[in-house]
Amino acid sequence: MSNENNRNKWNLHYERDKAKQHIPDENIVRFFQHYLRKNPDLINPCILEMGSGSGRNLTYLQLYSNQVYGMDFARKSLESQQGVVCAVSHEAPFGDHLFDIVIAWGLLHYLSDKSLDRTIDEVRRLLKPDGIFFGTLRSSKDTHLAQVLKSGDLMDGEATFYDKSEVNRILKDFKKVKLGFILRQSPGDEGIIAHHIFEATI
Repeated sequence: MSNENNRNKWNLHYERDKAKQHIPDENIVRFFQHYLRKNPDLINPCILEMGSGSGRNLTYLQLYSNQVYGMDFARKSLESQQGVVCAVSHEAPFGDHLFDIVIAWGLLHYLSDKSLDRTIDEVRRLLKPDGIFFGTLRSSKDTHLAQVLKSGDLMDGEATFYDKSEVNRILKDFKKVKLGFILRQSPGDEGIIAHHIFEATI
C-alpha cells in the first residue's frame, strides 16, 4: 500500500465541497462526554487528533480545552484551519508524553502495515502515563469503503480491512484495551459501513 498514493487521493477529496464537514462525529462526542464524566478533576486536557481532516472534531473539542491540536497529511484539508500541522501520522511534530488523549478516527486503515506499526509506536510516545488512545479500524465486514475505492471519490485509493483478532494484535502493547463495534447502513444504500472502535490506555 502506498501512503503517497492515498495522500494524493485525499488532497483531491478535500477539493470537494462535501468534504468540508463542520458537525463533529457523534461517536467522538459520546467518547469525550464519557471521558469527562470519568475524569471530573481533569481540567483543560491536552488532545491530539491524527488525521483531523476538515477539523470538524477539533471545533467540538475546543469547547472543552484550549490545548487541542490537529494534524493531517493532506495539505488541502488544512487550508482554512489555524494551528493544524501537515504531517504523516508516524512522524508527529510534538514532544514526548504531552497528550492526555490521542484520537485517530477513520485514519489507521488507510496506512501501510509499516506506517501503521510506526504510528502505534508514535502514539505511545506522545501519550502521558494513563493517557488514552481512541480510534477506529475498518472492519472486514465493511462493504461501503471497498466500493468507494473502486468508483467513488477515493477511486484507486487503498485501505486495509481488519477482523477483531487483528485489532487486538495491533493494540497489544497497550496496558488496557476496550473494543466496540459500529455498523450502519444508510437508507437506500446497499453498502455497509463497519468499524472496530477502541479505547486503549498506555
